[in-house]
Amino acid sequence: MKKISTLFLCLTIALSTLAQNSVTYSEPLTVTVNDNENKQENAAVNVSMNADGTVDLTLKNFMLISTEESGEVNTMPVGNISVKALVLTPAEDGKYYTFERNETIVIQEGDPEVSPIWLATNLPPIPIVMKGQMNTEHIFATLDINLMEQLGQMVYVVVGTPLSAAVADLKQGAAQQVLRDLSGRRLPGNKLHGLVLVGGKKVMIK
Repeated sequence: MKKISTLFLCLTIALSTLAQNSVTYSEPLTVTVNDNENKQENAAVNVSMNADGTVDLTLKNFMLISTEESGEVNTMPVGNISVKALVLTPAEDGKYYTFERNETIVIQEGDPEVSPIWLATNLPPIPIVMKGQMNTEHIFATLDINLMEQLGQMVYVVVGTPLSAAVADLKQGAAQQVLRDLSGRRLPGNKLHGLVLVGGKKVMIK
């Protein structure tokens, strides 16, 4: 109990620091578009604390990158994905905080020095589902971005690596359940990769 209390204290002190300064994490980024996975260079995730103890999170200068069969690489600058007033919940072991949000957001333009044109300019409010974990050193987040109406794409983003074994447990459990594609069609048991429905919930199996 004393050890967990000490961990909570350390996390509280670290988050108190955010009240005065925003923190930018640099984490590996994996983007899956309609079951096509692309690993990108480290992404910048800015986190700042609000006066009420919630945090604002921004995935900066997000881009969709795809590779054609010919080897040609296509880059589509999307913009800054920001979620405001996230509530942080301490994990049971006291080693990190968790957060989640399901809402419709407006994607903002990214930095002009990165790209002069951003897709965000022409996008309406977009539904997203975000879940994640963070501590003083790292942040892990998954984002389910629904661009079906605009681009005919379901985009699944993974930032960083899990701070717990929850994702590994989910993957193992999925192997024992009925899998369906995003249209609800049942998939064979060996279809254990990509974005699928498990128990009515979207799950990315790698």
